[in-house]
Amino acid sequence: MSKAFEDQLLREVNENVLKRFGRFVDHFNRELSSIHNLNVKQILSSIEVPFDCPAIDCDDVKERTDLIELLSTCGNMQLNKVVLVFGRLAQEMHYLTHTGAQRFCDPLVLYGEPVSDDPNAEDLSSIAKFLPLLHDLSSYVTHCLNVVSNVVQQINALIHLSNIPVKKGSQNNYKELIPDLSSNIRFDVIFEGMSDLAVTLINLDEIITNQTNLRKDFVNYKRIIELVSANSAKFDVSNETMKVKILFKLIDKMEKQLIDGDGIFRSYVDAMTHEGSVAKNTQMADQFSNYIRVSCLELETTPELVSDTKFLSICALFVIYIWIFKREDKRLYKTVTDCQKKIGVFLCHLKGNCCVIPDKFLTNHLPRSMFDKKLMDSFNAQRDLILKQNCDKEVKQINLKVTNWLVRFEQDITDATDLNTNLIDILAKQQKVIEEGLENAKMISSLVKNCISLHLQNGRPMAKHDLLAICKAICVLKGIQLAFHRKKGVLIPIIGHLAQYNCCVVLKMLSNTKTKIMTDVKKYSEKKLDLLSAVILASNCLNGPILTNQRRILTSICLAVFSSALTVEELSKILTLTRKLELFTKVHSLIDSRTNCEFLYFNRAVLGIYFNNFFENESSNVHELRHFFNALSDSLTFINKCHDNQKREILVKQFETETYDQFKNDFLDRICSEFETELRLQIHSDLQLDDQSPFKRHLHDFSALLTSEPLRLNNRLISIKNYVEEYLNEMAYNLTTIALHDWKTYESMLNLAKTKYGLEFVRSQLPTQTLEQGLDVLEITRNIHVFVSRYLYNLNNQMFIEKSSNNKHLNVLLIRHVANSIQTHGFGIINTTVNFTYQFLRKKFYIFSQFLYEEHIKSRLIKDLRHFRDSNANKFPFERAEKLCKGIRKLGLTADGMSYLDQFRQLISQIGNVLGFVRMLRSGALHCSSNSVNFVPDLDDMTEVSFETMTSDESLSADTVTAAQNLDSILNTLNLNFTESTDYFKLLVDVFAQTFRDSKNYHLKNFYAILPATTYNFVEHLIISKEKMTRKNKVGAAFTDDGFAMGVAYILKLLDQFNDFDSLHWFSSVSDKINAEINEANRQSAANANSDVKLTQTTSLTIKRLENLQKEFDLLEYSLTSSRILFKATPESVN
Repeated sequence: MSKAFEDQLLREVNENVLKRFGRFVDHFNRELSSIHNLNVKQILSSIEVPFDCPAIDCDDVKERTDLIELLSTCGNMQLNKVVLVFGRLAQEMHYLTHTGAQRFCDPLVLYGEPVSDDPNAEDLSSIAKFLPLLHDLSSYVTHCLNVVSNVVQQINALIHLSNIPVKKGSQNNYKELIPDLSSNIRFDVIFEGMSDLAVTLINLDEIITNQTNLRKDFVNYKRIIELVSANSAKFDVSNETMKVKILFKLIDKMEKQLIDGDGIFRSYVDAMTHEGSVAKNTQMADQFSNYIRVSCLELETTPELVSDTKFLSICALFVIYIWIFKREDKRLYKTVTDCQKKIGVFLCHLKGNCCVIPDKFLTNHLPRSMFDKKLMDSFNAQRDLILKQNCDKEVKQINLKVTNWLVRFEQDITDATDLNTNLIDILAKQQKVIEEGLENAKMISSLVKNCISLHLQNGRPMAKHDLLAICKAICVLKGIQLAFHRKKGVLIPIIGHLAQYNCCVVLKMLSNTKTKIMTDVKKYSEKKLDLLSAVILASNCLNGPILTNQRRILTSICLAVFSSALTVEELSKILTLTRKLELFTKVHSLIDSRTNCEFLYFNRAVLGIYFNNFFENESSNVHELRHFFNALSDSLTFINKCHDNQKREILVKQFETETYDQFKNDFLDRICSEFETELRLQIHSDLQLDDQSPFKRHLHDFSALLTSEPLRLNNRLISIKNYVEEYLNEMAYNLTTIALHDWKTYESMLNLAKTKYGLEFVRSQLPTQTLEQGLDVLEITRNIHVFVSRYLYNLNNQMFIEKSSNNKHLNVLLIRHVANSIQTHGFGIINTTVNFTYQFLRKKFYIFSQFLYEEHIKSRLIKDLRHFRDSNANKFPFERAEKLCKGIRKLGLTADGMSYLDQFRQLISQIGNVLGFVRMLRSGALHCSSNSVNFVPDLDDMTEVSFETMTSDESLSADTVTAAQNLDSILNTLNLNFTESTDYFKLLVDVFAQTFRDSKNYHLKNFYAILPATTYNFVEHLIISKEKMTRKNKVGAAFTDDGFAMGVAYILKLLDQFNDFDSLHWFSSVSDKINAEINEANRQSAANANSDVKLTQTTSLTIKRLENLQKEFDLLEYSLTSSRILFKATPESVN
């Protein structure tokens, strides 16, 4: 029973475990499916940079199998030693090449980038923080020199050992230990590593040469350290003297090696020429020249291998060859320059926005005897042609070509599910379209960089159409990158199949080679054993799942060992296939490097021009804008390599802010303004608008912009839709608060935008109507000079009305508005206003006095008064006043057509407006006080009541007594303000009267004599202003201006000339003159009633004009009389 029970229990446990495992698998599948769907969405999304799923890249893949373990697979220990030495050296050179480019180039370029307004603010601190990197760079350069020196010595030693003759009976047969190094054998991977490392050092040389800030700061820092070292006691570093000296020595070493030396590349060349035996090694020299010659041939025949750095590496290796072996090989020089002509590489672009001209590089580093001036002139001419080419036309052709490629790329990069399809043909087609994409990316990148670099080097401005074409090319370039990234999930298995297929072809050839070597058994030797071991080792390297960098290096070295067993065609085919294998494993890294647009960081001036052009011509092409922002993001990747963390954050923020502000100013704000205008036009489509034909005005496709996904700039998402929504929200709110009657218009605009374009808005929460608060008295007081010149006073209604406005309404100041302001600010503003009024009147009276003191005016007034007294007439003649107006007009006019008398009339009106404002202020104070005392039963009785006394008598709490005391204070204030009889007019009269009546101001005594002419001028002006009220153009229209009458009355009171003015009987004289002219007109009308109709009409118009003139003079007389009452109601006037 125990056995059966145990079996049953075990069975149940197993079933339970299986069920749990099944549930886990189901759950795992569901989660995996959701993650896959999320990844697919992320790949297809155009908001973010496309999802970067894992890809094959031999530089990034780390293999667990070590180099020695791979070598042990062939079993030939003697061969392994040779392969191990060169394999490690090649691997080290590859590592140094990668390290130099990734670690040092970008930080060196970013040194000295301004992070504040003062470029010299952080010189010493920057170079002090930068010293560790410079020390690492110095150590890096030293290590590079040691490695390359070792490489040359190893090759030299290997060739030397192979040439040692074998003695009879000798146990050391070196020929049996090394491959046959004939002229057909090339250690490609060694020369390739040597030349690539040289390019990296050239790049560092160029960066340091162009970094004037670094060189200047380094020299200054060295001087300071030298000064500190010499005066350690003065700088309180006596205990650190040894450290300071060591630091100075290190700085001096770095200066000699990096800053002030002959250059890093020159040191690199010198490191290989220190051994005298190397220069005499003709076999090694032949290998150098053979590799250079074959590499040039490969570049000419294989377009996909052509690149800036590849040709520059050949040039660098040629310079090394010349200086190591002391040869002036002009034939090889011609081979290199002919290759440059054929492949068309006239500029080599390196990291850090550096550019090297290959022919000038050769000229600078080769002996003078090899210089060919005609050849250099031909290269310069080619660069001039590039400078003059029509970029716009070329970019259009490229755009068409890339569009065609994109269609084929989408069609060909698909899974082959048809079993009847020839998979090799499909792979060949896919390989071709991938290589074509890489070629297109390389071509566009070279075009863009060449155009920018040549214009910068020659100091020539770029034409706008060329600049826009370059920006278009950048967008096309990023479109190619996006195509590769979107298809990355499909490309990975395709690249794997291509690599596997090429590996199979190479393995097949290696198998045939192995068979051929083994069949010849009769001639067995150690040499054949080495060849066989090399073939086996190469086959083992290619049998791996992926061709990593160390496997590629071993394969190349093994190929050099057994190449003598291959025919020329077989060797060439194997080399081509291995090159393609390397290309396949680096597809994505190549596409990223060729589409990298970090150079935009150094050419940010193009942003404004591009954004402006995009707004004006291509606002509907949102995808291109997204590609351009993707290109700008490359600059942020570049900035993130800055050595200083704090500076890196500042630079990123600066670039992000600068780019966003440029985009905002040149595109977002303008598109918002255009969108607002479009909404207004559609809302007011019932009005008579300008021609809205799309053929005569540029129309923007707002739907494409407002429905597009947000643009990404670093960590900021820029949503055009959200920005437009915020703009319209703000616009509608602000304009509605300014003009509440337009609320319906803005609501209609927002509803149209919501309905037509799907925009979402926040409710403004503004009322459709509001209680009128009116103008603020305190604001008027601060700008009293503006107020009196822009507003007109009405004496009877006690109000001010605005002269003119750009809005649909005119502002009005009433007594209730003044009361509202007093209630808001308190009664203290009354005294403030009177003080401001006094200051204003002082300035105006100075101008008033200057006018009457003017000789032309004073003499005319004296002459008129003498004539009036001599004539013994009771009334001032109307003709004299009219003559004075015309005489003053002859003295000159302003730019607006105003005479001096017009300006004097305006001066009096402004003085009267100030007094009218003071009168309104007093009335508003009484109005405010009356509203407050409504809650008090009887204000007179309250003066005898003290709430403080009553609460104290009742022994209430201290808080109650304090509250009662405050109530008493409030009631006293109300009583004082309500019953106060302060006459501000009397104050303003008293403060100026004594000065006006002083004998020093005798010229003011003639003021009443100018009033007839001034009043006549005023009446004419008011008639014209009232006539404009009925016209369409109401500029200058007005129906009241009682400020003039108030000003005249005030000045007459100051001068005590009321009686003098009354003695002129001016208004009676005007009435007599007008009545006489009316009677004369009636007489002529009666005499010519039946003779001439036109004359009758003219007479009727004349009578109407005279009656209107009489009416205005009467109104002026009434207003002046009312104003005089205000000033006569003073104690002085009563006396």
